[in-house]
Amino acid sequence: MNIGKIIYKLRQEKCYTQEKLAGLLGITTGAVSKWESGNAYPDITLIPKIAEIFNVSTDYLFDRNDTLNKSIDEIISEAKQQNFDGSVQLLTAALERYPNNPRLMYELAWCKCMSAKEFGPECKQIQEATELFEKLTRVPDDDTIRAHSFDRLSKIALLQEDYEKALYYNSKILPPDGLYPRSEHAIIKLRQLDNAEALHTAKQTLYRNIYEYSNTLNWILAYYHNHDMTEAGINEASRGIKLLELFNFNGYFSQDLSIYYEYLAFMHALREEYDDTLDNLETAYKYALKCDTEAVTENYKLFGSVIDEQNITYNERKDLLACILSPSRVVYDPIREMPRFRAVITALEFGVAI
Repeated sequence: MNIGKIIYKLRQEKCYTQEKLAGLLGITTGAVSKWESGNAYPDITLIPKIAEIFNVSTDYLFDRNDTLNKSIDEIISEAKQQNFDGSVQLLTAALERYPNNPRLMYELAWCKCMSAKEFGPECKQIQEATELFEKLTRVPDDDTIRAHSFDRLSKIALLQEDYEKALYYNSKILPPDGLYPRSEHAIIKLRQLDNAEALHTAKQTLYRNIYEYSNTLNWILAYYHNHDMTEAGINEASRGIKLLELFNFNGYFSQDLSIYYEYLAFMHALREEYDDTLDNLETAYKYALKCDTEAVTENYKLFGSVIDEQNITYNERKDLLACILSPSRVVYDPIREMPRFRAVITALEFGVAI
């Protein structure tokens, strides 16, 4: 039985002294010392209390599941090396060792959302993720987890077209109009510290603002399309593309750029400007290929979520192909038999050069 070694490991993870653990259990420090040295075992009546203190299962204390004998960081790191379905299985099992651990719950909820992309916003995985995120909004002493959980809930509600709920969740994380606390925080750091750490914080803030711009631009372009505002859509997409191409180091915005170039192609096709349409479709393909082959890791150190890096395997070529061939793109019908258009389709199907 390795229970003494397991208690020692858990105590080190919590940064507890033997004295502190003994005090929490109402026993002597010597008793804890004997457990960890293997000279004695805890009284069976203390096992549930020990499990509660360290937020683990009693099975874990008795070493009944070696696959879960890992730290939270190790578990999350391993989960990121798998596909989303595999990550869901691993994280679900890990919660047996760390019941209600906020980081594991967040990762699990996020993976459930990603694994459900092809099933739609009302599927079982999304419902389960929603329940987890809801639970995480009530986690004490972790403002980051709560804020990101509200953000995810707002995005889910938006996809479900439940706009009142989306606004409610958003109100929990959104500062009043005219206030930009994150930017103000970066400015304070720059003035206060005047060092590399402060500069990194300021750059991080700037780049995350670009990330938010890209997210918002997608909805603005959808509005222009839905209201037949072709000229405005072309101008806005062109402006956004120029900005994102400047910040596309490590291929971070390749997926967005592929989407926006296809949008430009669509808008030009509406105006029967087919040379421009084909130019933009070819560029959209190039960014889709770049996304699939280079942007397998989203660099969250500067963009997006501040919780953890997320390893994401893209299939942007497949998504772009489905978009171009969809019934919503009848506007491409006059050029579908042109050699340049067929070349784009072939490239999308096989990942070859145009």
